Amino acid sequence: MIPRSRIIVDLAVPMKTAIYYGLPQVKHLLFALDQYKEYSAILFSGSEARMVEVFLTRSTNEIKIETDHELSRRFGRKATTLASDRRDKEFEMRFVREIAQEINQYFLEHLETGRLVFGGNLKQAAKINNALNPAVRDLVVAIEPMDFKLADNEIAEIIKPIAYAYEQDHDVSVVENLVYKFNKNRTAVLEKQGVEKALSEGRVKTLVIPYPMDTEEFDSLIVEVVLSGADIEFVYGEGAEKLNQYGGIAAELYYSIN
Repeated sequence: MIPRSRIIVDLAVPMKTAIYYGLPQVKHLLFALDQYKEYSAILFSGSEARMVEVFLTRSTNEIKIETDHELSRRFGRKATTLASDRRDKEFEMRFVREIAQEINQYFLEHLETGRLVFGGNLKQAAKINNALNPAVRDLVVAIEPMDFKLADNEIAEIIKPIAYAYEQDHDVSVVENLVYKFNKNRTAVLEKQGVEKALSEGRVKTLVIPYPMDTEEFDSLIVEVVLSGADIEFVYGEGAEKLNQYGGIAAELYYSIN
């Protein structure tokens, strides 16, 4: 007898044990993976930079704090070198340029999941923000007046409402953008029939669905999307309510055939 293969996925959020028959129920797993958002708070102070990672769990209103030691060491080593230089305009320009390069190097590899909040010296933070690669700059959610020496948990409490507000606005924006593109006959479809047709034609780039989703109507469609290799994005709260007004499902397409 050939043993069945198992795939084990480590989740950062708790899930209720449930047993299903029939089609694979992957939507709960996919949502658990999607809802866990990473925010990096980077604080600047003269010749120093400090990063604290705050992980947001949207459905349970929980946060987790970690320090990225590798990046912190790189910042710290750079700061130590620069601290021996003259504290003048040349030093400031060099610090801004090199710290921006460090941030670019790290976050260009995390464009899909990264969110940044800058703090500490606000003038310095603004200069570093302007010096970033445009793709990385788009990850900057806010520049907040956070004292450089704040404890990690205090930073997390400041980040928390910023993160929730941003994710809420993001979800609403995703749905509104899809509706706009659909109305302009561009790269978006709404409702189940349109998504099914686009999926059969291999045009679905990202499936967008609300959560929580009580219906099993879309289970087979979700499985097909996963097998096709397309992405799945969940919208929550107000974004989910808006999407439910348009059939409860939509998709971003690779291209339009209109």
